[in-house]
Amino acid sequence: FIYMMQQALEHEYHEHPEFTGSGTTWTSAYLVSAFAIIAQVGDSPSFLWRKGVFSRITTDHTIEQEFIAAGVAPTIAGRYSHMLTRCLGYETKSARPDVYHVRLRPGDQLLLCTDGLTDMVDACQIAAALDDSADAQTACNRLISEALAAGGKDNVTAVLARARAR
Repeated sequence: FIYMMQQALEHEYHEHPEFTGSGTTWTSAYLVSAFAIIAQVGDSPSFLWRKGVFSRITTDHTIEQEFIAAGVAPTIAGRYSHMLTRCLGYETKSARPDVYHVRLRPGDQLLLCTDGLTDMVDACQIAAALDDSADAQTACNRLISEALAAGGKDNVTAVLARARAR
């Protein structure tokens, strides 16, 4: 699927040279039985809300994350937070996704979103929306509204899946 998306983007670059050099991020989840298989390219993260604990599943493909992994001070690394090391569209070799496997339990919530949400809404606010909202649509609407109210500097997407008992 990723290969097909990459090929489609490369075709668009050929048809519209003004877009050459641009790229996009991608995060998806395939839910099967009690498992989520998450694939990610770029800096659109996914999170798990389980029994009151909010945790990040994915790691951004940014220069900032590479610097942090190498021990560079966060104040310096943070200057490179939006410089992608992997994305779709720019070049084929950078379209390689990371794949994560998560066993879901009843009551778990899986959030996929863009950095347009996480740059504008902090983890405590996100966790509160997941905890307080009656359903997934309400939680997503709340998160998007909060990101836009905070200034909405980038596109904002939020997709939420809630695991139920079988």
